[in-house]
Amino acid sequence: MGRRVARKLWLLALLLVLAGWSGGLSADDVPAGAKKDYDEAKALYLKGDAKSLAAAFSALSKGKGKAGESADFWELFARVWRASKKPEADLWEKIILPREQAAPLCPAFDLVRARLESDPAKKREHLEKAVAKDPLAVAPQLMLARELRAQGEETKAEELVEKILEKAPDNEEALVVKAELMLEGGLSRSAMTFAKDSS
Repeated sequence: MGRRVARKLWLLALLLVLAGWSGGLSADDVPAGAKKDYDEAKALYLKGDAKSLAAAFSALSKGKGKAGESADFWELFARVWRASKKPEADLWEKIILPREQAAPLCPAFDLVRARLESDPAKKREHLEKAVAKDPLAVAPQLMLARELRAQGEETKAEELVEKILEKAPDNEEALVVKAELMLEGGLSRSAMTFAKDSS
């Protein structure tokens, strides 16, 4: 992709952020074989009642053999598990750990842990593990950049996003994160001027 197109994408990302839009660009990584069960379970999970949660768990149980290391699938599985008040230790020890051990270099389960974690330090730790396991995977790096930003480490977040954009200048989510960082840094006017002049 040319530099001009990348700049236009960056401008679009900046405009989206200025308009109040954030996130939502992360790719759905659920394999096709598990997608129907995942979609059904997600709709049921959002209803939140006990009967719907039981049906969501049933749908996910059907799809888990086809889910592979899909962070999106396993995050939903964990959320449904928790909402169903099932023992937390069983989830991680009996279901997640064997899959994690079968694919020790896959960052998916570290991403799941990070997405579910409320403690910022632990969340960052999970994201750093995910990045270490697969330094080429963009999703963990972007999540880490957002977490660094949330923890007040804007410079580290900017460096990480710039590193991503050097390798993939057309990565839309990285462009959005860059735009968010510039806006939070008070650079909205200069960011808009730069993006327009560069396109």
